[in-house]
Amino acid sequence: PNEDASRICIDYLLTFRNISLAVLEVKAEFRGAAEGMQQASHYANMLFIRFSISTNGHDWILMDNTTRKFETLSSPPSPEQLIKRAGWSINWAQWGNILSSPYLNDISLRTQQEIAIERILTHFAQGNRRAQISMVIGSGKSLVTLQLVWKFLEQNTAQRRVLFLTDRK
Repeated sequence: PNEDASRICIDYLLTFRNISLAVLEVKAEFRGAAEGMQQASHYANMLFIRFSISTNGHDWILMDNTTRKFETLSSPPSPEQLIKRAGWSINWAQWGNILSSPYLNDISLRTQQEIAIERILTHFAQGNRRAQISMVIGSGKSLVTLQLVWKFLEQNTAQRRVLFLTDRK
């Protein structure tokens, strides 16, 4: 469940090294895998997750929510396959520990804060040197920034410079 008023409940959220890769909707064996596709895509879009998967245990349907293309698979895709489909190239030797490390003091974060941290770290892990975070008032920008800086410092990547701008009010 997330803190949204509708209280969605996802069957499974497939993650790899703290990167949310896909929403998995599971239907009964006697139902078609396609019956869960709309629900899986809806949840994935709510959480800004690129892939959604629906299965009945026999058939697997994978949808890329960015391109809106789908395909039927004989087995579930591996994390590496989803990362490759997303077009990400991550140096796991350098970024694996940063992505997998826990948050400072195991602070509980809201869903949108976790997504922001995950997206920013993934952005840097692909070799990008700069990122801009734009979040609305009251969404927890300071906490997101604190957790990002903590992860960088904890994993000895202190060479990263952080410029934190905020309105004077």
